[in-house]
Amino acid sequence: MRKTSAPVKKLAGATRFETAVEISKQGWKDGSSKVVIVNGELAADGITATPLASTYDAPILLANKDDIPESTKAELKRLNPSDVIIIGDDGSVSQKAVSQIKSAVNVNVTRIGGVDRHETSLLIAKEIDKTNNVSKLYIGAGNGEADSLSIASLAGKEKTPIVLTQKDGVDNEAEQFIKSNKVSN
Repeated sequence: MRKTSAPVKKLAGATRFETAVEISKQGWKDGSSKVVIVNGELAADGITATPLASTYDAPILLANKDDIPESTKAELKRLNPSDVIIIGDDGSVSQKAVSQIKSAVNVNVTRIGGVDRHETSLLIAKEIDKTNNVSKLYIGAGNGEADSLSIASLAGKEKTPIVLTQKDGVDNEAEQFIKSNKVSN
């Protein structure tokens, strides 16, 4: 096996929540005006939120459905954002968890959440389109997170939305978004 001389830095915490905090600390040393929060158990929301977080130059922090871990609260205080964007409906991150965020930091909280991961991904695409003209999309199966995960870093770099679909094809609302934005790729 060939050894590399490239420096290696491990970003890890004892839990997934603490790992997200360590990544945030590395990438946003001086704070962030926006923070994206997703349920740490729902990979699809985190994947489709990646280009949105890149659009806003915001870290992604993790929550449980009904509570915000202390490590996440502490990182929110350190980041001192003016806006927190919750990804998913109340079944993903509940109002109880949102109340804990508001108790931890004085912040404006908005939510991007549809009835399912497909609609949520399309709502994220529409949010990205408000600041970046969306002419390209990545389409992924809503039940196959591995494929969408594989494109998430490139989608984040490009600030290109990932829209999740049923395995049988693109739904009507997604098709209308593609047509109305003249998505060419």
